[in-house]
Amino acid sequence: MAKMCVNHASEAAVTHCYQCHKPLCKSCLMVTPHGSFCSSECNIIYKEFKERYKGEGKRKSSVMAKIFAFFLLLIAAIIAIHVVAEYGKVKALAGVDIIGKLLNAAEKAPTPKSPEGGK
Repeated sequence: MAKMCVNHASEAAVTHCYQCHKPLCKSCLMVTPHGSFCSSECNIIYKEFKERYKGEGKRKSSVMAKIFAFFLLLIAAIIAIHVVAEYGKVKALAGVDIIGKLLNAAEKAPTPKSPEGGK
């Protein structure tokens, strides 16, 4: 690290503050479990930031997990309705059998005709 310490212009910096990124020499360095800082203020600001960020990450992943679970259950319900309507011969479910309707529409769709002879 070629920069000089922010507090001691004659000392070469060995690292930088984890929060404000100021270059620091060994004597100015405050080492904590969270990283190296120039002051206790930077250490506190960094810890508060990490706590806020960690909380947001949990909320976002929790929401995504709920959305994923909802769609998974929706797909399972659609498949279950189709199986019961088709193989259980429950006529009452034929109106809501989305898969059955799609399969019937695909069977009734006209097949594309190939172009006639090479004229």
